[in-house]
Parts: sequence; C-alpha cells; structure tokens
Amino acid sequence: MKHDFIAKSASKPPKPQLFRKRRGDILGVIVIAVFIMIGCAIAQKTYRPLKLNICEKAALKRLEQEYIAALNENERLKREIRFYQTKSGALAGARELGYVRPGETPISIEEPKR
Repeated sequence: MKHDFIAKSASKPPKPQLFRKRRGDILGVIVIAVFIMIGCAIAQKTYRPLKLNICEKAALKRLEQEYIAALNENERLKREIRFYQTKSGALAGARELGYVRPGETPISIEEPKR
C-alpha cells in the first residue's frame, strides 16, 4: 500500500509555481497602482488650495497698492481743498476758470498752428 501512495504522488505532476509568482506580481502591481492613485488624489487636493492661496496673495497685494494710491490721491485732494478755501486759492481757481478782477482786461494768446 505504501508503494501505491508513492506511485500516485509520483505520477501527478507538481503544480507550477508560475501561477503563484504571477499572482504575487499582479498583486504588487495593483498595490503600486493604488498607491499612485492615492498620491495623485492627494496632490490634486493640495494643489488647488495652494494655487488659490498664491492667487489670493497676489490679489491682496494689488488691492493694497490700490488702497495706498487712493490714500495718496485723497491726501492730495484734501490739500487742494484747503488751498482753494484760502483767499489766494480762490483767486487762483477763479483765474483758471477765466475770471478777471474788475478793471482788468482779459488777454488770451493762442499758439500758432504748425
């Protein structure tokens, strides 16, 4: 009976190891593919907020420059108002508009056309 057992096991060809090796290779490729997909998803999720942050910083800088320009213009206009509230400022403003004092003769000089 012992011989029958040996003869039966000897007659069966051994299972090829290629299938187990291929299954391991396929599993490894799948694991790597999953990690790559997860990495791409994480990169995509972090790229958009970083890009928005950079754009918002640029917009904030531009708005700060506009704000400073508006403050400077406001100060210039306040100085101009204070000047026109003085007697000499009112006189200068009236002359710019073409007004003359009583007794003065207005003279306008036109530049020659070329």
